[in-house]
Amino acid sequence: MSSHGTLDALYRRPAFLIRRVHQVAIALFDEECAPFGVTNTQHGLLQAIQANPGMDVIGAARAVGIDRTTANVAVTNLERRGWIERTINPDDRRSHQIKISAAGTRLLRDTSSALERAQRRLLAELSATEVRTFVSLMERIAPQLPLGSGLPKATASSRPVRKTRA
Repeated sequence: MSSHGTLDALYRRPAFLIRRVHQVAIALFDEECAPFGVTNTQHGLLQAIQANPGMDVIGAARAVGIDRTTANVAVTNLERRGWIERTINPDDRRSHQIKISAAGTRLLRDTSSALERAQRRLLAELSATEVRTFVSLMERIAPQLPLGSGLPKATASSRPVRKTRA
């Protein structure tokens, strides 16, 4: 019997492995991007905002597949850092339009090498063919989110409550 005994089934579950790979990916991003003081969530939001200037926070959240609360915290932090600018939406004064600032554009440019290093480190054990297959399989499981969609809805009883560091 292996030293993990009853944990073998857990360690082979796709959901467990996906979560573990995600944890490794975030840790590598954090290591490589630590000098820039940006989180993975913030970086993703900056990319979405740069691609869609004038979007609102809800649109940005949907674009990167996060909830509104996490997006609001992250957008507030991005604004404090001077990486985005928020203005009142002239068509709906209850919402804000967001766009990336010059400093945010510089940050994305300056972090590109660090992001590439993190991705190379994450996939270092895979051949080029395996990387293409891995990415293709992940894209089939988690297709790109159109701006109008969100993640599958969880039931209220199954939705975990957790703090985020967005």
